[in-house]
Amino acid sequence: MELHQRVLWRLTLQSFIDGRTGAYPRKCQTAAASPAEPGELPVTLETRWNFDQAEIIVSLDGDFLDSGPQQAGVSRAWYDARRKLAHQDRLLAMHAVAPVPSLTYAKADYHMPVAQRDLLPLAQSLLMQLNGGTPTGFGPAGKWRGDIAAALGAARGRSIVLTGTHQSAELHATVHRINAAIGNIGNTILHTDPVLGQAEPFTNLIEAMHGGNVTTLVMLDTNPVYSAPADVDFGTLLTKIDLKLHAGLHWDETATLCDWHLPLSHPLETWGDARAPDGTATLIQPTIQRLYDTRSVMEILSVLSEPTPRPGYELLRSFWRGQMPKDDFQAAWRQALQMGFVADTTFPTRNVQPTPVTDPPPAIEASGLEVVIRPDATIWDGSFANNAWLQELPKPMFKTVWQNIIAVSPKLAADQKLRNGDGIVVAAGTQWIEGPIWVVPGQNDNTIMLQLGYGRNSVGTVGAGIGYNAYALRRLDAPWHLSGIRLVHSKNNYTVATAQQIDYQEGHDYVRLQEIGGKPAGDNTAFTQPTLYRRDPSDGRAWGMVIDLDACIGCNACVVACQAENNVPVAGKDEFLAGRDMHWLRVDRYYSGPDQDPDTRFMPVPCMHCETAPCELACPVEATLHDHEGLNLMVYNRCVGTRACNAYCPYKVRHFNYLHYSEAPPIVEAQRNPAVTVRARGVMEKCTYCVQRIVAGRIAADKEDRPIRDGEVVTACAAACPTQAITFGDLNHKDSAVAKARQNPRNYALLGELNTRPRTTYLAAFAPPAEKA
Repeated sequence: MELHQRVLWRLTLQSFIDGRTGAYPRKCQTAAASPAEPGELPVTLETRWNFDQAEIIVSLDGDFLDSGPQQAGVSRAWYDARRKLAHQDRLLAMHAVAPVPSLTYAKADYHMPVAQRDLLPLAQSLLMQLNGGTPTGFGPAGKWRGDIAAALGAARGRSIVLTGTHQSAELHATVHRINAAIGNIGNTILHTDPVLGQAEPFTNLIEAMHGGNVTTLVMLDTNPVYSAPADVDFGTLLTKIDLKLHAGLHWDETATLCDWHLPLSHPLETWGDARAPDGTATLIQPTIQRLYDTRSVMEILSVLSEPTPRPGYELLRSFWRGQMPKDDFQAAWRQALQMGFVADTTFPTRNVQPTPVTDPPPAIEASGLEVVIRPDATIWDGSFANNAWLQELPKPMFKTVWQNIIAVSPKLAADQKLRNGDGIVVAAGTQWIEGPIWVVPGQNDNTIMLQLGYGRNSVGTVGAGIGYNAYALRRLDAPWHLSGIRLVHSKNNYTVATAQQIDYQEGHDYVRLQEIGGKPAGDNTAFTQPTLYRRDPSDGRAWGMVIDLDACIGCNACVVACQAENNVPVAGKDEFLAGRDMHWLRVDRYYSGPDQDPDTRFMPVPCMHCETAPCELACPVEATLHDHEGLNLMVYNRCVGTRACNAYCPYKVRHFNYLHYSEAPPIVEAQRNPAVTVRARGVMEKCTYCVQRIVAGRIAADKEDRPIRDGEVVTACAAACPTQAITFGDLNHKDSAVAKARQNPRNYALLGELNTRPRTTYLAAFAPPAEKA
């Protein structure tokens, strides 16, 4: 197909990171050691963090633990390094400042809320101090800067300073100069060639469209009519294009304005390739046959650019034929498919240094309210708005579901006489949005946070008409923050569904802390108290779980993994508000300390599989009972719906199917795990330690006439955890990882004083030494 004046663009949320440079997230734009020629662009590199060599981490609103394309790998690397130092009674301390709490901020050992406008001046004054200058100002943040400068100076070459993908190019440049000043580059900070080539700025397309220079526009897997900044008015510009083609998984806001909508194949249905952050190339293979008559991005481009379109397999194989050894391509191809990656494709590190700067730090801007705009923690930029699992997944920091909120600090809420759910209008110029207030401890007092991804009208039955559209306030020159905004009280009140009603531990020690190298916080009293139960814990296998609270980052990956593995239904907002959520696993979030800057702790809570289970005493028909391996089971066809077991459960981890939530069209039913029963209404359900996986492991071991190996059975939550916070196995196998974790001095039982003897226990989180806190 020949296209006159064909212009191909792939737009994503990340394309809007910087409207002036088109910089992609975490790219390091820095000049090499030798000066660039006049008119030559700086070298664009990928920045990687070597946590294994670090002793201190400083985050200037950094986001490496938050939702993003590298969360799993980076989170794992961070906690592997922290775990290694903890074995030496040392702490991989993390210091953080941010306008709004994030997962990285929450896991920091030392933290302070700082306004968005103050981050760049703070970073530049830190750089000045590290270079021997004497900056002043910033009040409490000035003391933080001084402490950090001293800590970084004492750990030269063994620290990491980072910032977030949503921050300005100037702040990124300053962070790179800080790392260079203290000798981190080449040690804890590595640079490689970019995984993605530098994108042409989005502004170039807008200018071309304004000038009438685009006659054909192809948009691949993107939705700019919805997600482009409001001042672009992309929908109006699009109507002036002669031929508009859109390819996507859904009929969305952009598709409705296009001449052609091409149904896109799901990644699980297609051939393709990709690169890991270190450059390693991987080949993507389809896991299922295509459900519908769709094409991949590669195949669509082939249709548009080649006389004879080719299928994805041929396109991929043809490309790699030119990259692999020509003398034995078939062997190299098969090896890459079997291993999942192409050998020897890792990028080498580049030896570069940022150019120095002598300009003094800029003056702190005038005070006043400012808005920061962030992707939602579950549905991201709106791409997953029609995913019911993610709509019902609690936001890690806010615990809200089925809604985006307008986050403010406790002080700002008190000054404005606002409470959770009160309606508020945020206006900037002629643009405005309205939504519910949500009070967030630890947020900067002058900061208002808006969440992207909601307010969609062409998305499907799940995500349509929910929340406000924060894109209406985004600007091309400042997509992530605004100043000069106005707050107007609304007469509307909103009912916000939340997964957690109690934010503070209120004198309890649900989440225990242990100072690094200090007195053990664990105890074994939960298993030494007398009991009237006559259950022999050594009868056969004894399945158990240990959850490391220091490793848990609160990301909720375990919750979604459990839902997918065990066919856990979605209840919907109305049922959620009635307290009828169905998640078998929850991640509680607790604050401690003052509302202005509290510490934040996370605690996953599945069924405890108590050895002396109160639920078993309550059930009149023995629908809940123990098996010979210590599992607390549910016999669904015995349950008569008294719900007495839930009343007796002190952990509140049992859920009743009030309605037939599992009804679904055939295409959704095909997604379900066939090894797990799909429950109808009127039964109690809960975590089973993924008993279907235990059964599969037992069958495999019996066939080979051997015991089940340690680590052979992994629950869905443990498999999904990016930091390996969850350990599962046989407690009667003394050399198993879970048995050794039970012997850790940090091990304790939640509500162990109730004498339930839970098979799930916890390791206390590490805390800095008291004299340094």
